[in-house]
Amino acid sequence: MSKTIFVNGGAGFIGHHLCIALSKLGFEVVAIDNMQQLKFSDKNILYKKFVDERIDDLKDNNIALLSLDTRDSSYENLIKDRKPDVIYHMSAIASAVICQKNPDWAFSDNLVSVERVLENIRNTNPNIRLVFSSSSVVYGNFEGDYVTEETPVMPMNMYGLLKKNAEELLKLYHKMFGISYTIIRPSALYGPRCVNRRVSQIMIENAIENKPVFLYDGGEERLDFTFVDDTVQGFVKAGINEKGANQIFNITYGEGRKVRTLVKILNDFFPDLEVRSRERDNTMPERGTLKIDKAKELLDYNPDYHLEKGYKKYIEWYLDRKEWFY
Repeated sequence: MSKTIFVNGGAGFIGHHLCIALSKLGFEVVAIDNMQQLKFSDKNILYKKFVDERIDDLKDNNIALLSLDTRDSSYENLIKDRKPDVIYHMSAIASAVICQKNPDWAFSDNLVSVERVLENIRNTNPNIRLVFSSSSVVYGNFEGDYVTEETPVMPMNMYGLLKKNAEELLKLYHKMFGISYTIIRPSALYGPRCVNRRVSQIMIENAIENKPVFLYDGGEERLDFTFVDDTVQGFVKAGINEKGANQIFNITYGEGRKVRTLVKILNDFFPDLEVRSRERDNTMPERGTLKIDKAKELLDYNPDYHLEKGYKKYIEWYLDRKEWFY
């Protein structure tokens, strides 16, 4: 009998890609989402098309999508009924900027939801493994060129603090109740159907709309840009591999790249691109490379998309939908 897997936030950016990947491996996948992706969006008309495409992709792959909030009492009943073996918790406000502006919403969406899922697991079946999507921002400012999973975490904004506290909840519930967990720390994600207004996304959209793109401090900052297909590979392997139990993994490409590299790639498609400078947001940590040796060794994680390959594919996806902008 194939395993049943819940993906909380299954209509989200990583979530819908993850659902499809798991389904293609033969798992019975249930996508669960409260469908609040556009709650704080200022580009609802465009991004609704992105979200609609996610939902269509789930339907095309025969994946059930349930409109449900994991904080609702009915979620525990769903666990009792469908008996999942693994739960991926991707549900969150996936934007540091939005979390900073809306701390009450962020606390409930990014921390209370994790506590509720843990309680539901404890009350129904403590053998369910919970895979949690954390973030590289828990590290705060990188002290050197790279971090490992052993690097102390020192978040410096609301988003990072809530992710850190959620990680601590998972560890505590494992210690107290034996609930198995896996924590994944991604970084600088990009890829089709993202609506979270990441720098890689904003630059493409501005280029298509003939608007300038902005670089903070000349674009010298380094980020470990990770194409969503690589991220999903890591999530899948971490969640279904026994070696992933009760572990923390950096899941990135494993190479910090200067942000201005995005402009260089964009110039191949938009030679007249206007570039302007801005002062950086000091609430955002200074980052770099996340070492992925642990994931490579324990999970056989093998990212495939270096920035030039992945960002080119992302730009081409946008250009195939250029008419959506007009």
